Amino acid sequence: MKRNMTGRGPVAASPLSRLYQGFFLAFALVFCMAASGIVQAGNLEDGLALYEKGEHKKAFALVKKSADAGEAKGQAALASFYFNGIGTKASDKKAAAWYKKAADQGLSIAQYNLGLMYDMGKGVKKDEAEAARLYELAARQKNTDAQVALGLMYMEGRGVEKNPSAAARQFLDAALLKDRVAQYYVGWCSEQGFGLGKDDVVALDWYKKSARQDYAPAMANIGAMYFAGRGVKQDYAEALKWYRQAAEKGDVKSQAVLGLAYEKGLGVEADPDEAFAWYTKAAEQGHEDAKQILADLKKKQAAK
Repeated sequence: MKRNMTGRGPVAASPLSRLYQGFFLAFALVFCMAASGIVQAGNLEDGLALYEKGEHKKAFALVKKSADAGEAKGQAALASFYFNGIGTKASDKKAAAWYKKAADQGLSIAQYNLGLMYDMGKGVKKDEAEAARLYELAARQKNTDAQVALGLMYMEGRGVEKNPSAAARQFLDAALLKDRVAQYYVGWCSEQGFGLGKDDVVALDWYKKSARQDYAPAMANIGAMYFAGRGVKQDYAEALKWYRQAAEKGDVKSQAVLGLAYEKGLGVEADPDEAFAWYTKAAEQGHEDAKQILADLKKKQAAK
């Protein structure tokens, strides 16, 4: 069986896989605004303070007063309360409705999160073109999550025409604002020549910027570049260092690669037990090659 688990593609978290994180993000950011004094004292600030204390029903009541009064940040916070079921029964439809009110007032967090809802069809009818429109509104306000989301739409041709240059431009704008996912994608675009000049050295530099912000997919791609000697001198030991960092953060491809390295003695001393352990971790996350390799190894052990 051919075992090639070091290849890679655009495997970073997409806005779809970050959906729930994104919705809660709107609430978290509003809370941070309150904590830093950006949100004016009143129902919203008091409600968010009660939320921090765990008094969710009281928090919901005060946040709703802020939203009912037409405050955009209060509307976005209320939408997140409804989506996450904080102090009230969860409701995607109500969440979408309140995000729309805040989005219509130009709040970028709400525009991004409403875009996510249209992207997934949560609380609204799925509409990728509308999702892209909302992402663009938020992206114009330098919302880096929206810039990454819009970049992925251009990359995949969802809701907009596929456009590598436009995708790379969105990723680069967000990367320059130090968004780690965007930095990963600028690295990927540079490595693949997708909307940017193909340059492995530049790609490696962007991957390292992302990895310094603890982003596991970037660590995995750095490992792959050292493993293959692309943009850098081939170094199995250095590759394994990066793969291990990513694997310990749950990156399934890195776990499978570590299994291969320990099985074959690539960059480390061969260790069947360690190989088995890493293959098992990858298999438990659904990695098909790892599952097959484990089955083969078990057959060999049984035949002894």
